[in-house]
Amino acid sequence: MVFVTGDLHGNFERFKPKYFPEQARMTKQDIMICAGDFGGVWFGDSRDDETLDWLERLPFTLAFVCGNHENYDALARYPVAEWRGGKVHRVRPHVLHLMRGQIFELESYRFFTMGGAKSHDIEDGILEPDAPDFERRLKHNFTPKEAANALQSFFEQYGLFVGANPQALEAISPQKYETDYYVAQFIFENQKNGTKEYDYIVDLVKGYFLSTVVYLQPDNANILTASYRNVSFYYDTPFLIQFLGYQSKQAQNSAMELHQLLKRQSGSFFYFPQTEGEIISILTAYQHSLSSRNSSKTLEGLDILEYGTDSVERLKHTFPARLASPQNAISRVPLPPYPQKADGSVDVESGLISDEAVKELDFRKSVEVSSIDSFPFFLC
Repeated sequence: MVFVTGDLHGNFERFKPKYFPEQARMTKQDIMICAGDFGGVWFGDSRDDETLDWLERLPFTLAFVCGNHENYDALARYPVAEWRGGKVHRVRPHVLHLMRGQIFELESYRFFTMGGAKSHDIEDGILEPDAPDFERRLKHNFTPKEAANALQSFFEQYGLFVGANPQALEAISPQKYETDYYVAQFIFENQKNGTKEYDYIVDLVKGYFLSTVVYLQPDNANILTASYRNVSFYYDTPFLIQFLGYQSKQAQNSAMELHQLLKRQSGSFFYFPQTEGEIISILTAYQHSLSSRNSSKTLEGLDILEYGTDSVERLKHTFPARLASPQNAISRVPLPPYPQKADGSVDVESGLISDEAVKELDFRKSVEVSSIDSFPFFLC
């Protein structure tokens, strides 16, 4: 008997008796032909052994022609033998690769084998990075809109890897995820070469995640109609340092633009006393740096304005009122009551916030803005 199937792709579930009961009356003289995309010889090493040994134990002979998804290099390493009038790669005694261009005599019928096919995955077949025409086939003129959509789609799936583990991007398959593969290779190459473009990409990823946090609240699925009437934003030290103009004019403009955007959407804005203390400490360190030529404690925004120690001292006392002004409406609020130890210190190990704090600060609708680095993308 001769049976024909195809497109196994390494999944041999269909050969279990409950799906293929006919095998109960088959012998090794009977043949199951897989017409392409066998996938059982995939890694080309011992990782294939368990599956191939299982296939060898089936009651019939499994013969396959190669498809457009095979490891051709691994198949070529198996010994060539004669079988039923044609040449095969003998993967196992009864698991056979029917080589292309051969004619086999099976059950009084002649079978001509021509494995492989044009791949439907990409326009010109499987794209291998080491192919001599890789660059030609890789070229695709994306419009700005297509490029933006491709990046956004990529960040949704793989954004966390860009900054944390870019090497993992190498595992993205060109056969399954064509556009993502191109984006991943571009990012990985820039990361490997330490280019400025990679730094820009990391900023874009930060901006993407930040915009997702800010905009995609449960009731605000549409960025154009978003409202934050019941959303509280808690600004921390890096953001406020830039908002106040202590770092640079460009950073201040970005921070103020973000704040005004959220303010127009009816958000509420706060910071904690610890943040105020950190800002004062930074200004104090800057005061000390003014009398030390070798100090690295600088604030570009204050350097440009040539602030002296007295001027910086005034800033330490006046910035809270500036934040709380009607124009900015950024208020200082006390920290929620965290669990405390007997000595009065915060009980970090408990990891719990009191019920009173949860009621006072609805953390489900609160956003901490911790970095302005990515806001240029966020504001595009």
